Amino acid sequence: MLRRSHEAGFFRDCLSQISVHYCSLVVKSPFRVNKVPPLLAMRGIQKRFPGVLAFEGVDLEVNAGEVHAVVGENGAGKSTLMHILAGVYQPDEGTIEFQGSSNVAIADERIAQQFGIAIVFQERSLFGPPSVSENVFAGRQPVRPWGRIDRPMLFKQTRAWLDRVSLTVAPDVPLEELSPAQ
Repeated sequence: MLRRSHEAGFFRDCLSQISVHYCSLVVKSPFRVNKVPPLLAMRGIQKRFPGVLAFEGVDLEVNAGEVHAVVGENGAGKSTLMHILAGVYQPDEGTIEFQGSSNVAIADERIAQQFGIAIVFQERSLFGPPSVSENVFAGRQPVRPWGRIDRPMLFKQTRAWLDRVSLTVAPDVPLEELSPAQ
């Protein structure tokens, strides 16, 4: 079962207790006066798969500017929780709040992307033969009025994203030609 805590001392204990699979170390600023609603809040999240309760009662709050680590044993539910946040899975119970809106439904990955939520999964689930651009924009390529992919725009947008992360890879290079580090 996943749990969370914002107490610094709990983080150390969290790593030593097998029953605790999620911990969050957040240092709060002593200068924070106004209580701003969290950017993201997942409350009472539960997920079941046939014959398995992945987790129940999971709460997660993330405020703007915070960094969290989701840690735990294999099978603890870390990836499942992130899949729910990314719209890959739906929670069986619980609510998600985002930017002050309650009961937000992240029905699929496209809606998560509209919210600005993007997840880099630990599994490499990219397509080898297609280009870097086609992988970056898989399922959401810019299209022309008749529905054809706008390749010049696709490459231009990919180049902008690659520049943001200082990658010198050409957008039209087949992904299978790149090393895992690229």
